[in-house]
Amino acid sequence: MSQRILGIDFGTTYSSMAMLDAESGRAVVLRNQEGEEKTPSIVCFGEDGTEAVGTSALDLLEDEAAWGWAFLTPKRHLGDVDFVRGLPDGRVVTAVDATAAILRKLREDAEVGDLGGPADTVVLTCPASFGPTARDALREAAALAGLGDVRLLEEPVAAGLAGLRDQGARLGETILVYDLGGGTFDVAVLRRDGSGHRLVGEPRGIERCGGEDFDRAIYDWFDGLVLAERGQSFDSEDGLLNPPILRACRLAKEMLSKKAEVPLRGILDRKRYERSLSRGQLEELIGEKIAATVRLSQDVAAAAAHRGHAVESVLLIGGSSRIPLVWESLKQELTQPKGLADPLRLGATDFTVVMGAVYFAVALPVPPPPPRRKVGTVFRDSKEPCCPEMVALPRGTFWMGSPVDERERDSDEGPRHPVTIGYDLAMSTCAVSFAEWDAYAQATGDYRPSDQSWGRGELPVINVSWDDVQNYLAWLNERLGLTGRLNCYRLPSEAEWEYGCRAGTETPFWWGHGITPEQANYEDRVVYLCGKKAVFRQYTLPVRSFAPNPFGLYQMHGNVFEWCQDCWTDNYEDAPSGGGAAEGNNFGDRLIRGGSWGNDPRNLRSACRNWCAPDDRHSNLGFRLARTLP
Repeated sequence: MSQRILGIDFGTTYSSMAMLDAESGRAVVLRNQEGEEKTPSIVCFGEDGTEAVGTSALDLLEDEAAWGWAFLTPKRHLGDVDFVRGLPDGRVVTAVDATAAILRKLREDAEVGDLGGPADTVVLTCPASFGPTARDALREAAALAGLGDVRLLEEPVAAGLAGLRDQGARLGETILVYDLGGGTFDVAVLRRDGSGHRLVGEPRGIERCGGEDFDRAIYDWFDGLVLAERGQSFDSEDGLLNPPILRACRLAKEMLSKKAEVPLRGILDRKRYERSLSRGQLEELIGEKIAATVRLSQDVAAAAAHRGHAVESVLLIGGSSRIPLVWESLKQELTQPKGLADPLRLGATDFTVVMGAVYFAVALPVPPPPPRRKVGTVFRDSKEPCCPEMVALPRGTFWMGSPVDERERDSDEGPRHPVTIGYDLAMSTCAVSFAEWDAYAQATGDYRPSDQSWGRGELPVINVSWDDVQNYLAWLNERLGLTGRLNCYRLPSEAEWEYGCRAGTETPFWWGHGITPEQANYEDRVVYLCGKKAVFRQYTLPVRSFAPNPFGLYQMHGNVFEWCQDCWTDNYEDAPSGGGAAEGNNFGDRLIRGGSWGNDPRNLRSACRNWCAPDDRHSNLGFRLARTLP
């Protein structure tokens, strides 16, 4: 009997599933028990413990009394441990609960349908922008749904696999996958590698940039009109969005892909309210988000070209890629200037991802997971000079930010809040050295930064921008066979960096409240608390100078500022609580942490935050690496 392979595309708005047809060797889309190829990603929880999923949940939402029982877009909240949905009967449900309900229906519908029984292999797709916490939450939901140990695959990679398989030489050797779905935007570059494929660099993404956001923009516009004219809102008294109006906004958006103007209708106090929405008005409402996706696509294409793999075609996937402004913007800003063919959309745009998940399962059988590394283990993946020394950190929860009474704190260090690192994390024991960077520069002919005449070797690399670091990471991961994998090398999130820096402590520095020149390299003519003045060194020291902290990390305080993955935010009001990075719009200033040889002691505190533009290069700016361990 042939192996049963099930692919699932869990989407923000709709979810779909596919199986491998043993006779043809092709992926086939499966229908749910309602006969639909797409299942709405919506759950309504009942008072009696029942769960209505998909179309049955949508039908219930025609009654305003059901709005309080609904969980509309659980995918958007995966990994947010603080987000819960309170039901009218006092029960609390999480995004994991709602996601599990949707995945459970998909599994059951597949098993009683054409799949013919439980799947032997399940591949579940996720956005490229999903961090470790969100991916762990998705795995937890899959386990609760009875899917067992699933393999996660980034959505643009799945789409690229399907495109390369179905379109053959038409796409060329290197393709850029532009994936604009219901909740997120993802972009990746893939190239042919024999009968398979390889990622060129890392997939990139923008959270909260998709069809749901466009629907909400229309909703807010429409609600603003009725509020101005009638003094009432479509929202419920509890401030909940009106699901029927939201559905009408989604339908209007979809119709504007084919029409220049459509009517938008709603009922308020049993009175009809109608206005027209033009394609031009829609483009004004969503234009900046579309422009952000195009800019990120240009950046990813440029990075691939820099590595010697110029993009030859652009593949559009995801329902929101049907919006005419997407095709027009990509043609004008990306394909036409490069002399490429117009952006291509596959015939089965809505199912490209789920079919790619099936092909991935066929091509790459899942190996048994490696044993967990013991906390405190120091390791290297290879003996190559470019390979960093890493240390496995313990899981745990810590208070991020500074207490209000900490000396010389800034308001951006609050509010202080708990963060849980609930996954296996490793960080490089030291900042990346010139020796490690120079191995990369020699291998690629890429940028070789100035050492300010201080020396190279085991001194920390300096004068590298956030953008430079992304190129280094893409090369390192490709060299070590980790491109596109969850356990690839990356920059730490700001939360991960502070967790590693504090190493279980809550004082301004891991060793206590004061600081001396025997503990760190900084502008030591300035005193902090019980410290003392000394001669200002005015240069960097080797990466293993001074004692490591209790986690085995060297010089988390001073020597060089270290880049983090996060975009700058003014405070922690909406900070992630699960260790992930605050990615923002992907184009703003980036976080730097730790202080440097040229900074006074306050900048070296565990909680102190600073920022630089992503293309800034400075003599006090370096980085260290992080990995999510398998």
